[in-house]
Amino acid sequence: MQNIKPSRLALWPLALCAGFVLLWGFILIRKYVYFGYDDWDLAYFNQAMWNLIHGNAYVSVLDLVFWANHSNLIALLCLPIYALAQHPLTLVFLKVLSFAGAGYFLYLIGRERAGEGVSILIVLLFFFYPPNIFAILYEFDFESLFPVLGTALFYFFIRERFFAFFITMLMAILVKENIPLILMAFGVYAAFSQRENKWRWVLTPLLGGTLSFYFLTYIFIPSFHEGGGHPYVGYYKAFGDSPFEVIINIILRPWQIVPYLWTPPNRSLILELFGPLTFLPFLSPHVLFLASPVLLQHLLSYAPTEHTIYYQYASSFSPFIFIATIYSLAALKRYMRPSFFHFLLTLLVLSTSLSFAAHAGSFARRNDTKKDHLHLFRWDLVRTVPVDAGAMASFDYLAELSSRKKLYAFHKVYNDDFQRPDHRFTAPEDLSYVLVDFHDGWLVNDFYRSPQVVPRRIHGFFLAGPWGVKKAAENIVLFEKGAGPALVNVAHRPDGVESAAPIVNVDERFALIGVGGLPERVSGNSLVPLTFHWKSYRDITDYYSMRLILRNADLAGFERERSPGYFVYPTSVWQTDDRIEERYWLYVPDLPPGRYVLETVFLNNTQRNTALLSWKNSNGSVETKKRYALTELIIDEH
Repeated sequence: MQNIKPSRLALWPLALCAGFVLLWGFILIRKYVYFGYDDWDLAYFNQAMWNLIHGNAYVSVLDLVFWANHSNLIALLCLPIYALAQHPLTLVFLKVLSFAGAGYFLYLIGRERAGEGVSILIVLLFFFYPPNIFAILYEFDFESLFPVLGTALFYFFIRERFFAFFITMLMAILVKENIPLILMAFGVYAAFSQRENKWRWVLTPLLGGTLSFYFLTYIFIPSFHEGGGHPYVGYYKAFGDSPFEVIINIILRPWQIVPYLWTPPNRSLILELFGPLTFLPFLSPHVLFLASPVLLQHLLSYAPTEHTIYYQYASSFSPFIFIATIYSLAALKRYMRPSFFHFLLTLLVLSTSLSFAAHAGSFARRNDTKKDHLHLFRWDLVRTVPVDAGAMASFDYLAELSSRKKLYAFHKVYNDDFQRPDHRFTAPEDLSYVLVDFHDGWLVNDFYRSPQVVPRRIHGFFLAGPWGVKKAAENIVLFEKGAGPALVNVAHRPDGVESAAPIVNVDERFALIGVGGLPERVSGNSLVPLTFHWKSYRDITDYYSMRLILRNADLAGFERERSPGYFVYPTSVWQTDDRIEERYWLYVPDLPPGRYVLETVFLNNTQRNTALLSWKNSNGSVETKKRYALTELIIDEH
């Protein structure tokens, strides 16, 4: 391979890579600061790294030894870097640097095959490629460190730099147990290439890939996994009961996989992967062959998440899709007129741009942040949890709390996956703090699926504590075991036992019979602690929410929506003659001073209508409306 002298254009890929790192650094730091990471993965991997630093491989977030899930031995190589900055964002930046490094290796590969200008364009498209953007936006996984290693492997392969290839190969093996399949493909690829010391290039990746795949899937991971064996081999039970059996059956009976390849989810995945590049990679099947084992792994899996581009899974084969694009463009450039070739490049840019635009809404949702009036309270609640205490939290707060020995997901308290009779989650003894956002999307979705079961599980969990409120702000509550008042108290009074007269009846099903703590005056930018008292007239299965509306004559103010009883004891589980007492901390922002009215509206979310409210006026007559004025409130200057 001839040496290519860098031109003045060589600064452009460096500038693109640097700009890529700065841009994503800003976006992802902002996402973290505003609690936009709302899944398991970043917390899981950060807790694993933190525990490894402290000599422990157990990860309480998922209740397993780190090596029992995937091999991910590259974590050991990352430990010195992580030790310098023991924070979840360290992992996030390693991922961003991996994609930036991959972009630069693509430039090096592309300038030798298709020219300087084309290679710079490829780098730009790589950075705007939707599967890559989703991988960057999604949490963290060590698989996302493969792009720089995959492109480096190919670059050193075509440059015939064996020692660099060998070192990179060893690092790639450490990423994940499926990566050796790519190395095995490199060995086969080398058998058909022209090079010196050919058998060294064939046998090293072929044997290294085969032996490491066997060791990781048959010895290493099973030795840490409770049931033995590989935890995900069941995803391919249609083809065999062990990793090698699956591979051998696919090689010897390839016709068996055909019905599985052309399913609607797989057609969609192929379109999402290759459509942005106008299917040009298919003109270089010899390059795509390198990624084919891992691509087949996803096409044949029964796990739905592996048939989409919305997670990190494309990280292991997107580099080869772009290398194949480079080779396809290089071949077409030799046979096309310049005008046709430039038209093709324009079409490529247009196709990637349209794909990017089509996914813009999904990008925004993946980058959704909790930037609202409760932002500072969130940080206050998170920082209140002692660093050495066992903690449990909603997904939004797991990442920030994950640099500790014991951390658990509140999701396990109510989700069916963890509350089956044969797989029941119970609170560990070392659990001292629980931070819950009762508007958490996971919780809300599970509640709507099981509006009676989920709250009973949550109610039982808090009763077993007992758990008191340490701090709270509206829907976000920090509980401490054995300290503070209960968030929700439930009592049952049989007929004939008197209670306070109702303030307002809601659909003649239940009533608000008292509100404690309503002030006459309040300063802006403050929390107002309220206590709501409810009485249920009958068994209720509908889920009601309560909207609090503060307005002045100029319509300045705010609205807050909440659930009576939170999801600890919501209306969907209220029974006849229940008496519910609950605490709520209403945040009043810095509003213009003056006289305001605090009103309430009730929504029947099950029937999707606004509840009818009724109350007695001072003259004894009954008034019926859909909005009720709780009190007048004077807001003083902050």
